[in-house]
Amino acid sequence: MKLGIAFTLLLASATHAEIIYNQPSNSTGTLYQSAWWDPDGSDYDYYIWDSFVLTTDQMISEIHWRGGFLYGGSFGGPVIDFTVAIYPSIAANTEPDVVHPPLVEYQTGGDAGQTFAGVVNGTTMYDYAFVLPATFSATAGTKYWVHIVAWQHGIPEWGFASASGGNGAHFRRHSEYMFQMVPGDCAFSLISPTSVCPADLDHDGAVNIVDLLAVVGQWGQGGGSPPDINGDGAVNIVDLLAVIGAWGACP
Repeated sequence: MKLGIAFTLLLASATHAEIIYNQPSNSTGTLYQSAWWDPDGSDYDYYIWDSFVLTTDQMISEIHWRGGFLYGGSFGGPVIDFTVAIYPSIAANTEPDVVHPPLVEYQTGGDAGQTFAGVVNGTTMYDYAFVLPATFSATAGTKYWVHIVAWQHGIPEWGFASASGGNGAHFRRHSEYMFQMVPGDCAFSLISPTSVCPADLDHDGAVNIVDLLAVVGQWGQGGGSPPDINGDGAVNIVDLLAVIGAWGACP
C-alpha cells in the first residue's frame, strides 16, 4: 500500500456512542401503555409520544428505552415488533403533529433486544435499543416527539417505564379520536455517534507531544496497544507519522 493511501486511512476517525438526551426511569415502577393488538388493532390500543428538545444540533443514531408489561405479559404475550418514530410538533409547538406522516418511522423487526433490567417497586422492567437505519439530524431548540409502540398478538399491555428529566408530561391516543396530554415522563434516551481521533492516545482531546512520546516509548513493540494506531502488528514509523499528521487536529 502506498504511504499516501495508508496515511489517509490512519487519519480516519473511529466512532463511539454518546448519550445526548436522557429521561432515566424512576423508582415508582409505573408503566404507561403504548401498544397495539396486531394485526387489526383494538379498543384496547394506546399510543404514546414524548417530547424532547436538544440544546445543540445533533445526529441521532440510536434510541434506547425501558418498559414492561402491565399484566406480566399474560394477556398480550411477548412483544413481536416495535414501531419507532420521530414526529414534528404542530405549529403551536404543544403536541405532536399526528395528522401528517412522521419525520422518520421504522419497525424493529423483533423485540428490540429485550433485556431484563430488574424489578422496580414490584414491576419487572426491560431495556430495549434500536439503531436507526440512517442517522436523524435534530435541530437545536426544536421540539420533537419520540413515538414507540409495541406490537402484541393479544390484549396490548406493554408500556413505557415512568421517568424523570423531561417536562413532566406525554401525549397519548387511547381511541380513534381521543388524544390528550397527560402527566408523566417516559424512559428513553437518544444516542449520537461521536468522532474519536485514533492518534489522540491519551484521550485528552488533542494530538500533541504526549501522544508522540507514547509511540516512541513503545517503538518496535508488537500490536494490540493504542500506539499501534494502524493495527499492523507493530509500533513503527507509520504510527509516528499518523501522530504528526493529526497534530492538534482532534476535537
